Amino acid sequence: MTGNDDYGRDTCGDAMRFITAGFGMGLLVGAAVGLLLAPKTGREMREHVKEFATEFGSKARTAATDLGERAKVAASNISEQATTTYGDVSGKAKIAVDDARVKVKQMSETITETTASLKDMSGKVTQAAKEGYKKTMEELKTEAEEIGEDLDKAAEELDSAE
Repeated sequence: MTGNDDYGRDTCGDAMRFITAGFGMGLLVGAAVGLLLAPKTGREMREHVKEFATEFGSKARTAATDLGERAKVAASNISEQATTTYGDVSGKAKIAVDDARVKVKQMSETITETTASLKDMSGKVTQAAKEGYKKTMEELKTEAEEIGEDLDKAAEELDSAE
């Protein structure tokens, strides 16, 4: 088990804090009951409670100050990690976008060159087709003229044979 709940909180750390807080409360209650049940005079009891309260207040202030310092350090560390992570992610994203731009530009240039080449080839094919058509028409005309001449000769021969 990882010790984290669905929200990413440290449940093991939370449990330890609750146990520690419960133990501390138990100590306070036990000390208070011990003081109240101790066989001392009223003046001694008040003096003892005053000393205990002063000592406990001092320890509580020290613990609160320590906890505050720890919280500041933890917040600073978290802030630093977040800043570093943001910088890393931002830098990687910038590199990825720049790489994509270069690739798109290269592809665009390739497409432009290919389009120009296809236009050139299309023009050459069209020109060759026109020339082939013209040549074929000329050859057909020449053959038709030759056939016409042959027919004229054959008709003359028929006329002279009669």
